[in-house]
Amino acid sequence: MVARLRGVRLKIERAKFQCDALENEIKAWVESQRSHVAFEHERDTGWHRLIVRMDADPDPPPMWGVIVGEIIHDLRSALDHTVWELVIANKGRPERNRNQFPIFSHPPKRVADYTKCVRGVDPRAQAIIEGLQPYTRPKRATPELIEVLGGMSNIDKHQTLHPTVVVASRINSANVDFAPQGLHRVAEMRWDKSLGQPIRNAELWAVRIEPPETEVQMKVNLQIPAGVAFGERYPMEVLKLNELVTEVGRIVDLLEPFASK
Repeated sequence: MVARLRGVRLKIERAKFQCDALENEIKAWVESQRSHVAFEHERDTGWHRLIVRMDADPDPPPMWGVIVGEIIHDLRSALDHTVWELVIANKGRPERNRNQFPIFSHPPKRVADYTKCVRGVDPRAQAIIEGLQPYTRPKRATPELIEVLGGMSNIDKHQTLHPTVVVASRINSANVDFAPQGLHRVAEMRWDKSLGQPIRNAELWAVRIEPPETEVQMKVNLQIPAGVAFGERYPMEVLKLNELVTEVGRIVDLLEPFASK
């Protein structure tokens, strides 16, 4: 370990410790909740719906949002701290409110907005940092981990990250056995294609049968695990926080050789 990055590594270690402790606490809480799948039939429209309902209080402890904010702060600070030390290692003088690890989802409208962040950093390290920018992969299907980190960090500066219970797995027609009674026609199906959604009264899957009064027997062929997610624009389940810790550690590993001058 490069001595000047010791503080950076300690922040990452602290974030990892917090993640593991929070993950265990959330797992115990989720397992203590009582949830079940309800079947609903709208006779006027013909929709038959599978709904997740929770019998216990579905609101997780708000303190978890504060803890996640601390984890996010440590990780964001670790990246900014690394850039600070890279400037010093390159015989430069870091500038407060300027030098920081840039996280740009889109190419900067003003080049100066980006270059001020890495001013004084070895050009080879600058090239690595630029290659990590989300905007260099415009066709990405999901947000980059550092993109999520930047977004959550900005939110946490102004408000508490709100924890929300979510359904953690996808569901589709292959997971459901449904047996309409008598002559019928399947007019339409729908299901959530995302990785999760709020668990209270969450519609998992639905089918519209004609005629609308047709009775249908349904059975779900999978367990429906629940998780807890944080954030708004890019909700992140707590299990993903450990991936974020690993990613920040990987970035620091890439830049560490330029901090040893």
